[in-house]
Amino acid sequence: MNENMKVKITYTVELEQVPEAASKVLDRALSPLDGFSDKVDKLKAIKDVSVDKTIKQIEEIRKSMYEAELLLSDSSNMLMGYLNTISAKEEADSQENHEG
Repeated sequence: MNENMKVKITYTVELEQVPEAASKVLDRALSPLDGFSDKVDKLKAIKDVSVDKTIKQIEEIRKSMYEAELLLSDSSNMLMGYLNTISAKEEADSQENHEG
């Protein structure tokens, strides 16, 4: 079995807990990008010196970007779902107030 296999998981939280849950995912998304600038600087320094080291550094940068992209997407989707739900709830409340 592939040790690096990614799977999508789903769990339920109260609506008001969504921003906090998304924030935690966002923090995890930013973690792989810590030191990103240093990795890019290292790549710039070695790209004309060693093809092998350049390939390894490119792969390290790509892996960090991939990890961040997955988690950024998850966080964004959580927050968009939250906003859509809040907007729909506000619209329904507004219509109830106009009708009643």
